[in-house]
Amino acid sequence: MERRRRAQTATPTTEIEQDAERCAASLMTFVRGAWDVLEPATSFVDGWVLHVVAEHLEAVSRGEIQNLIINIPPGTMKSLMCCVFWPTWEWATRPHRRFLTASYAQPLATRDALKSRRLIQSMWYQERFGRSFALADDQNQKTRYDNNKTGFRLALSVGGAVTGERGDIRILDDPHHAQDVKSDVGRESDIEWIKTVWPTRKMSSASAEVVIMQRLHERDATGFLLAEIGDYEHLCLPMHWDGVRRFTVLGNYDRRNEPGQLLFPERFDEKEVTRLELLLGSDAAGQLEQKPTSAEGGIFQKSIWEDKNRYDASSESIRNRVLARWLTFDTALKDKSSNDPSACCVWELWPDYRLAVREMWEERVNSALLPAKIETLARRWNVDGKLRSIVIEDKGSGTTAIQTLRMSAEAWLAEKLVEFQPQGDKPFRAKLASVWCERNLIQLPHPELSNAEWYSKFLDQEKGQLWMFPNVAHDDLVDTFSMGILYLENYLAEGWRARQSKQNGNTDRGI
Repeated sequence: MERRRRAQTATPTTEIEQDAERCAASLMTFVRGAWDVLEPATSFVDGWVLHVVAEHLEAVSRGEIQNLIINIPPGTMKSLMCCVFWPTWEWATRPHRRFLTASYAQPLATRDALKSRRLIQSMWYQERFGRSFALADDQNQKTRYDNNKTGFRLALSVGGAVTGERGDIRILDDPHHAQDVKSDVGRESDIEWIKTVWPTRKMSSASAEVVIMQRLHERDATGFLLAEIGDYEHLCLPMHWDGVRRFTVLGNYDRRNEPGQLLFPERFDEKEVTRLELLLGSDAAGQLEQKPTSAEGGIFQKSIWEDKNRYDASSESIRNRVLARWLTFDTALKDKSSNDPSACCVWELWPDYRLAVREMWEERVNSALLPAKIETLARRWNVDGKLRSIVIEDKGSGTTAIQTLRMSAEAWLAEKLVEFQPQGDKPFRAKLASVWCERNLIQLPHPELSNAEWYSKFLDQEKGQLWMFPNVAHDDLVDTFSMGILYLENYLAEGWRARQSKQNGNTDRGI
């Protein structure tokens, strides 16, 4: 009788031990087993994408990957996988590991740390891994808790203070707020912290880093790290497969084989994805497809110029059509290499009531040399006497350039100088300018007939500033473009009225 009782009580322990071995060997097995502890009211929904993420996290655990970036749409369990399940799984066999986790907001980092602690304290976890370590009684807080094997978990906010702590594994989860990242100041503040503070928190040169986020801007944390640091395995998972085969050290990781296939149809079917696209608007390209602009473009839509509003830049007859010309300058705030260059847009008014972009210029010019550059461009574009005004944004080096030219330039040039103070931020100005573009009043050179360097920077189909804006690292060309339209909108209004009048049968030009 006693022997039978001992056998009955021994069997469950053996099963638990076997389950513990399986969970310790596989992160996905661990996730399935632990799911009900954290999400008892929600059924676990499996998908191949979770296995791919788990495989890459396991590679980090084994030391096969040191630095990993995961770009993945929201709602795909990225925070649960990377910030809750994975650190807890790590401690099951490597309780000495020290984790630093950071998010754009302290409450988010704290939330995931508390979920991990709740999982560790659960009966399910303690039955399987309770002998591996114990949480320390004297350091067991919401944002920081230790175990008795020298491991700890510390939750931080991006931009916050990190006082003396270093981690074996640093996890950066959603480092930007989706709205704040559109602000140059907010985004660059995050980048500065990631560049100067975050790297100093490594325990050693062998310490690992994992960045998990959806793309929000060309120069978000992912854009910065890939462009300026570069030593990262990049796991990029768009909601719709774009047909691009992508590789990490683990090989071709995307398991789809037909363009357009969804990433996680078990959770997000086509109907739900369409709803998300409508809700996110222009942000959908970044957050869902990991491309921080849409195929159509951002504020300025490519379709406006696809089959119209183009001209032959090589035609000699262009000069004869010019009624008037303007130069608009967006000057650099400072001379630092990280700032936007100074930029100029050359505008021409044509007899068909449209304004044409004839040329653009950008260069990082020392503020002392900027007046001479402005004068050179003014002379070049006034050879036929049709230059009306030189419009300069009245701030930073632009203010100094205006003052210098008024004192030293020839009278004809000084008389053409105009200070301009645009209202609102750059996206606001771009939206106002885009209205005139949508009315088919702005002409651009035909792409097949222009090989100018500025054309590629401004209008390249994949990386052109005009299409990418506001999700671009530098927007100087777009800003001088918007500034020119807003300065010349009186002419555009006249042209619009004239075109409407002509369509209605009235031959009065109106300009």
